[in-house]
Amino acid sequence: MTTSTGASKVEALQQNLLRQQPQSRALLERLLTKFTGRTRYGAFAPIHGGHCAACNVTVAAKPLQEAKAGAFINCASCLRFLYVESI
Repeated sequence: MTTSTGASKVEALQQNLLRQQPQSRALLERLLTKFTGRTRYGAFAPIHGGHCAACNVTVAAKPLQEAKAGAFINCASCLRFLYVESI
């Protein structure tokens, strides 16, 4: 993934998150400040195999179902916004 493609994906994720959960703006800004440019994943991480792709913590069943339905959830460990990538 190129930098411009990655940046546009992050922008799309941010827009979708704030449309779904406008109250999450402050947490999003904190996570962007904390993680952007420091790790492979910024404020958002996909769910891979039922785990947060950033910190590898298992996502509980109920939040996993919410994510599969299109909602953003927070990782219980790193607090990143988690989502299910569309294939």
